[in-house]
Amino acid sequence: MTRPSHQYAQIPKHGLFCNLTGMEFGRLKVIGYLGRIGANNCWECSCVCGAACMVSGGNLNSGHTQSCGCLHKELTSNSVKTHGKAKTTEYHVWSRMKRRCLDEKNNRYPRYGGRGIIVCDRWLNSFENFLVDMGVRPSKSHSIDRINNDGNYEPSNCRWADDKTQANNTSRTIKLNISGVTKPITAWAEECNLDRSVIVARLANGDVGEDLIRPSGLRTNKITFNGITDTYLGWSKRTGIKSETISQRIRRDKWSIEKTLTKGAAQC
Repeated sequence: MTRPSHQYAQIPKHGLFCNLTGMEFGRLKVIGYLGRIGANNCWECSCVCGAACMVSGGNLNSGHTQSCGCLHKELTSNSVKTHGKAKTTEYHVWSRMKRRCLDEKNNRYPRYGGRGIIVCDRWLNSFENFLVDMGVRPSKSHSIDRINNDGNYEPSNCRWADDKTQANNTSRTIKLNISGVTKPITAWAEECNLDRSVIVARLANGDVGEDLIRPSGLRTNKITFNGITDTYLGWSKRTGIKSETISQRIRRDKWSIEKTLTKGAAQC
């Protein structure tokens, strides 16, 4: 790009003014101060594509403007749709992935590009490479998932994952360490045949460790002693021993039924 013929405005000398000349913001390089226009200090910038544009200092510093507009055109251009797959699900996934990372106007940009997540060079300008590496989406319930939630979109960190796997991999998933093993609550619940809400409630009640995944069934599981068959809750009423204590003695501590129901029982 040739330097424009007009003269740039004089740079203010007071200490609060930040001279952006020569600095780079995305695809833009600041080449001159145009002065104050309205409420904004404006700058002339050269874009890597060769075009010149005027941008306010606020939009440069905030990252709101990172090109002359060519970036958005590239993301939506029909010129890259020569593979005949522009209407496929995989193409839409690839396109949305790039917008999240590159288009500052995208509503999901702050969670992706805004925090440094990028699309690798191999995929950035080649849907064909993306399709070769990822393959066809296995089903409608699958979407692209980054194995490392803080990592980039690249072959070694991406996979097709169903909704359940995605939920377990989200940064908002609560994980529990029980007996040296760390898993999301949903995984513990599935393994121990519990509802997730049961474990959440136990956490809220202050339970820790294996108590979080102890079996349910206090209202339905039954045991027989001295010819009487009753539920844990029923035996709790008969003996005065808490039903949770009865469950722990039998399931966790492996006590005999006689010891469980007699030790500490209320005297009738």
